[in-house]
Amino acid sequence: MKELFSSLDFWKLFVFREHYYIDREVLNTQIAQLKNNFRYDEESTINESYNGENYLSITTNFEIEFSCGENYSIVLDYKIHISDIIIESEQALMLLNKSTKEKSILAWNNGIDHPSCIAPEEFELLTKYWENNDDKWKNTNYSKLLLIYYVGFHNPTQVAEMKEEILKEFGFHGIPELTETGEHLIYIRFNGECRYKWLKIENIGWVYQSETYNCYSIRNECHLKGGIYVFPFQEWAKMIEQVEKSLNLKCEIKTDECNWTYETKKTEYALCDTEINDIELGEDFPF
Repeated sequence: MKELFSSLDFWKLFVFREHYYIDREVLNTQIAQLKNNFRYDEESTINESYNGENYLSITTNFEIEFSCGENYSIVLDYKIHISDIIIESEQALMLLNKSTKEKSILAWNNGIDHPSCIAPEEFELLTKYWENNDDKWKNTNYSKLLLIYYVGFHNPTQVAEMKEEILKEFGFHGIPELTETGEHLIYIRFNGECRYKWLKIENIGWVYQSETYNCYSIRNECHLKGGIYVFPFQEWAKMIEQVEKSLNLKCEIKTDECNWTYETKKTEYALCDTEINDIELGEDFPF
């Protein structure tokens, strides 16, 4: 997997979801490497109409699995769509019950995103487990790079700390921080203006909830009320508990209140006495 995850072209398609300029031979090599490492299925070719013309399209779905013990896995469904006019990708994060083989949706990243579903402390616990117990990911930290977009932050201090950790991993694996056109390859989502925070609610569990706008996550009360997708709160809690027992660690999610302020000068935002520069709050912001 080292060659695959050290490739700039892999991360450009994975992060930006579109890649107009990738060499087809490079793309074919990338797909072959994914097929060698992960389960996949390939849809039969279809015709899609574009400006009155038909184009060939092939979709390959890869299941990038992160084992969470005997009973559960987190699965990143990663789809690559290839046609004569564009190459694009999309993602969905799932919780797999290994006994029933059923998948529950956790989050997705396909242009209409609901990505935030993992607390920073849960992310630390899970990546520690994969580093020590999952042969697929042991001693690589690739899991951090692949799943960072799905972490829900509520404090800019957390973001700053994660920034340093992710940049360190990119450097360790020889992955450039920026593309040749100056675009950032890692996006850490921080929904500052929506005032998201982690709360524990009786009979539900830990939720990532906003005072104003709950559509960056389905892990909240709002999406329990007749939504199409409902977060699997009970299954998730069981999975976290099993990982805690395996590592003999306790995951303590911080619920510290943020003293939100909005002192804006150009693109500077003061939050919780921490100044973050060049960030458009509420959007994916890159480091």
